Amino acid sequence: MTGLNVESDPLAKLVMRAGDGAIIVVNFVRLQPDKQEAHQRYLDAVGPILARYGGLPSYAGESLGTLIGEEHWDRVAITHYPSTQALHNFVTDPDFVALAPLRHDALEAGVVHVFRAP
Repeated sequence: MTGLNVESDPLAKLVMRAGDGAIIVVNFVRLQPDKQEAHQRYLDAVGPILARYGGLPSYAGESLGTLIGEEHWDRVAITHYPSTQALHNFVTDPDFVALAPLRHDALEAGVVHVFRAP
């Protein structure tokens, strides 16, 4: 299920395009039916790995509904990273990579957007 994995080519392009300033990462996820507990186990496992690289979650929550558009996402998480290199190091960390089966079990779909931090 590669659609839920960070692929090396887009990651390398992002790091080159964004430079090395602080960034904000916004994750939209759609859960598999009845997989809230699996997603929570994934989040609990990701937290310590994220902290290794200075990632700071600033918001996480469940959707109340869609105002514009047709696509539905169950949850969103917004995380601040000190640099694109920190994001790169996080998503290539062997402990994070090893969590892929848990992520795949919990998620039906996901979209990740990256923005320059103010």
